[in-house]
Amino acid sequence: MIVIVDFGSQTAHLIGRRLRQLGVQSEYVNPEDALALVKKQKPQGMILSGGPAMVDQEDSPTLEKEIFELGIPILGICYGWQTMAHVLGGKVEGASRQEFGPEKLEMIGKNIWSLPNNACQVFMSHGYSVTKMPPGFEIVAATAREPHAAAYDEKRKFVGVLFHPEVDHTEYGLEMLKYFVSEICNEELSTFVLDPDSIIAELKTKIGAQKVICAVSGGVDSTVAAALIGKAIGKNLIPVYVESGLMRPNTKEHVEYIFQKLVPADLVVVEARSRFLTALKGKTDPEEKRKIIGKLYIDIFSEIAEKHTDAAFLGQGTIYSDVIESKGSKHASKIKSHHNVGGLPADLQFQLIEPLRTYYKDEVRE
Repeated sequence: MIVIVDFGSQTAHLIGRRLRQLGVQSEYVNPEDALALVKKQKPQGMILSGGPAMVDQEDSPTLEKEIFELGIPILGICYGWQTMAHVLGGKVEGASRQEFGPEKLEMIGKNIWSLPNNACQVFMSHGYSVTKMPPGFEIVAATAREPHAAAYDEKRKFVGVLFHPEVDHTEYGLEMLKYFVSEICNEELSTFVLDPDSIIAELKTKIGAQKVICAVSGGVDSTVAAALIGKAIGKNLIPVYVESGLMRPNTKEHVEYIFQKLVPADLVVVEARSRFLTALKGKTDPEEKRKIIGKLYIDIFSEIAEKHTDAAFLGQGTIYSDVIESKGSKHASKIKSHHNVGGLPADLQFQLIEPLRTYYKDEVRE
C-alpha cells in the first residue's frame, strides 16, 4: 500500500487514480495525521502531493522530520517536494523562474526513468523552487528555466519533482509513477479492473432495507449512480427528476426512458421551472446562482421526503472533479461550488449516498 499525503492539490486524487491503474492500493491522509498513519500502516512508500500553499507561509501544512527517518521511500511532487526539501535542510524560495504549463524536461546524469532521448514534456505549476538541495540529493533533471526540476537521494530512496507526473500533459508520467512504486518501493503491480459488484455490495450493506431518494438529471454521473443504487436496493430507489427550466431540450423524456425502460423504478418528475427562474431572476454572480440552485434542489427533495418518511438517504451522482473544485480536501483551494457539494445546506436531513465520489468521469463512463 502507498500512502498519499494530501496537501490540497487539485490533482491530488489523480495520483491515487493513477495508482489504481497500476493495480496498487493507496490511502489518503492529511499531513498533520501522516506520521501516526505511517507508523500504524507501515506502507511500502509515500507520495507527497502538490498544494496551493507556500512553505514559508505561516501555518502552511508540513510534515514532522521523523517521517523522513522511517526508512520508507518517498516521492514529493511540487509542494510536496518543496516541503521535503525544506524539512531536510534544503532551501526553498519564491522563483523568478516560475513555470505554469508544459515544459521540456531534460535528464542530467542518471536517467532514473529511462526516458527516450533523455527528455520529455512535463506539466509545471509552481511559483517556488528548491534553490539549494538538501544533503544527500543530486539533481537529475532540469528545464530551460528550472535547473532543479527533479532530484534523487538514492541511499534513502527519496525522489523530488517540481512537475506533475499524475496529469495527462506529462509524457511518461504514468511510467514515472510506476517506476517509483515498483522499482523503488518494491510494490507488487496487478491489473486493475473497475468492479461495480463491489460498489453494489457496499451500497447494500450501508442502505439495508431503507429507501433512497436519488437526484437524476439524465447525465452520465447521476444515471450511473442511480443504476448502481437501483441494483443494490431495487424498488427502494426513488429517482427524482427536477424540471428546473435549466436543462437541455428533451431531457425529461430521456430520463423517463432510462428509469422506466432501463432501470425500472417509480420515477418522480417535479415541474419547478417557475420556482427556479423566479429565484434566479436578477442574479448575475455565478457562485450565488449555484447556491440558490443547490438550496432549491434540497427544498424540493425535502418535500418529496415528506411523502416517503422511510427514506433516510439522498443519492447523488457526485464525482471526484465536483469534490475537488468545491474545496474537497482540508488544504485545497476552492474553485467553485457545485450544487451537489458546496451548495448543500449544513442542516441536510438526509445521509448522503455518493457511490462515484472518488471516481473520475472516464471511469464513470466505463
